[in-house]
Amino acid sequence: MLMQTMEEQATEKRIDRLEERVDERFDRVDSEFGRIDARFQVVEADIRELRSDLKTGTKELRSEINDLRTSMDVRFDQMNQSTNDRFDAMHRTMMRGFFAMGGITVTCLAVLSKLGS
Repeated sequence: MLMQTMEEQATEKRIDRLEERVDERFDRVDSEFGRIDARFQVVEADIRELRSDLKTGTKELRSEINDLRTSMDVRFDQMNQSTNDRFDAMHRTMMRGFFAMGGITVTCLAVLSKLGS
């Protein structure tokens, strides 16, 4: 019986020691998770900052693109008007030439008809 009691006491001491070691290890694990959580909070803050920067940059780019589009529209409208003006001038010149040639042709026919009579 005494031997059994001594074995039980030794087993109890080993279990108590094991329990202490397990508690120490879990305390270390808890501490490490605390540091990891702090690191993740920093990373999450960095990600929020990057997203904010990205949104701001995107808005600026869209604004610049819209400004460029407006500028290009104005330039294309000017070019279109210039081209239309040139075609109109060319059309007027061609019509004047056509009527001049018609007048010359009629005059020549009139002169020829008087010469032939």
